[in-house]
Amino acid sequence: MQKTLKRVMIGINTWRDLLFPGRQDARVRLRQFRDSPVPTVVHTSTFNTGVVNQMRLPASVRLVEGLLDRMQVHLGDIINESYSGTAAGTSFIDDDIGRITPQSVLQQLQLSCLITEFVTNNEASSGVIARNLSLLVAHIYRALTNNVLVFRSQEPSQHRVVITDHSYRLNGELKILWEDKSSRVFESFMRELMTQLGTNQVLNLYRDSSNKYTGYEAILGKLVYHAGNDFLVGSPRVRWAVIFGGLHYIVMCIPRTPGRPRVYCSPITQFCLPPGNAKGQLPPIWSMLVYMLLTEVRDIDDNTLIQRLGLSDPTEDSSLSPKGREKTKQGIRSLRSKSKRGGSSAGPSNTRANIVIQCLDGLPIEFTLVDAPLSQLAKKMCHQFVHLDHYLGGGWSSVYASRKWNVVVKFAAVPKKDKAMLERQLSNETAAYHKLSRIAGWVVPLHYGEYEWDGGRAIILSNEGRSLSHLETFTSMSFLERLIIFGELYCIHLMGVEHGDLEPRNVLQKWSRFPKIIDFGFANVNHSCPGWSQCGELKDMWRKLGLDKVDLWLKCRRVLEKFKVTGHK
Repeated sequence: MQKTLKRVMIGINTWRDLLFPGRQDARVRLRQFRDSPVPTVVHTSTFNTGVVNQMRLPASVRLVEGLLDRMQVHLGDIINESYSGTAAGTSFIDDDIGRITPQSVLQQLQLSCLITEFVTNNEASSGVIARNLSLLVAHIYRALTNNVLVFRSQEPSQHRVVITDHSYRLNGELKILWEDKSSRVFESFMRELMTQLGTNQVLNLYRDSSNKYTGYEAILGKLVYHAGNDFLVGSPRVRWAVIFGGLHYIVMCIPRTPGRPRVYCSPITQFCLPPGNAKGQLPPIWSMLVYMLLTEVRDIDDNTLIQRLGLSDPTEDSSLSPKGREKTKQGIRSLRSKSKRGGSSAGPSNTRANIVIQCLDGLPIEFTLVDAPLSQLAKKMCHQFVHLDHYLGGGWSSVYASRKWNVVVKFAAVPKKDKAMLERQLSNETAAYHKLSRIAGWVVPLHYGEYEWDGGRAIILSNEGRSLSHLETFTSMSFLERLIIFGELYCIHLMGVEHGDLEPRNVLQKWSRFPKIIDFGFANVNHSCPGWSQCGELKDMWRKLGLDKVDLWLKCRRVLEKFKVTGHK
């Protein structure tokens, strides 16, 4: 055993030598290698897409030949630029362990793998090797940066649900996701993935919400979904993931480009050698992990990664506009130039009746105002080109928002739902907003009109903040806020509209401003309200708001006293 270790560690004196071993074989050896007669459970057997945000599921996966070699070349440039001094070091002192050298950490990994009883159909065997490997990576990272790397097993989400087997963290932020699979499961699922990618190197993964991911799709779906980390509301997305089967592994890069994630993966690469296996020259897996961490520390942007790693863009993905994808680049330039010069060459009504919308990273879509009077509110909507950079979800519609222009667009387009019915609901909502135009901007959002596009119809509204969908009931709100909501609903009724579906998810609030009521797709726009004491919806909302269980006059007096309102005895 000692001879084997000495032969493997020839010339490894500095941390740079450990990261770039040249022509030496960087794989580790196994001695105890067997199959277990007891079948094991595959943790990621299915992944249900019906309960997750579709925009966080992977759009496609692309195989990148030579990805690991390019990562190692880029790592060399990063080391030379920022860590040349520390990479030339031969050791550092740890308060608990003592002196740590490149030879000692590599020997520790080799020894731990040699004494590990590796079982090909047991996921725990892969987990043991992954934890041993993490110690090596943590020591290299500390030697280069003098900072601590955290390796955590069974990474939980905010709801205490395990999202991945292991993870690497820097300063509390998730940087690398790690998924363990037994060697047998890895061979089955990942070889199938490579076979599918072998045809055209790109595999589309999108499924309708009623379907489920299985096999390799379940593994990719789970990893990429949890790598999202709520990126659609501004949080950073994890760009790196590793699928590890003990003997082999795959590296995944998920750039933080807009829209649904696109996955770039390396070929299957060998890490552990069963007894009697021949040598080979491969980039060390610890070099790949250190590279991932340093790209995050140095804040290297996605454009640089795409260029350096050869991550060519897969086919354009737009789940909203199939016809829009058929537009040529010349047509896109024409639409953009048309929108830019429309203000000077066209009249005001023509300018606002035609708008170009780009949804996430999809191709631009031309919106045309439907045959309806252009209201005064619609005239305020003068933006010629609007980029929707934020997906809000939706029930009977697909809702997107633009942070720059502060607008929301509701598309009457939902997979496997009747398009004609959705457009009727959208038109009904437009009719409701027309009747409520006098209180638009105060009680309900501003309505900028109903538009036609290649895939159907949509309406444009002002963005009035975040939905209260995180509240189970209205009673968790303050008394004053509940009273305001009831007053707003009463105003809506007095103007001849019955909402029909008022829940916390249909109420918006921006900062500490008054809440606003939305979503009139199921509204009755010919309502004649008999009064708050006799109207069914108003009486029901009075109970939902918990106003029937409070002494209203006492509460109001306390509110007035709180705000120091005088003149009432």
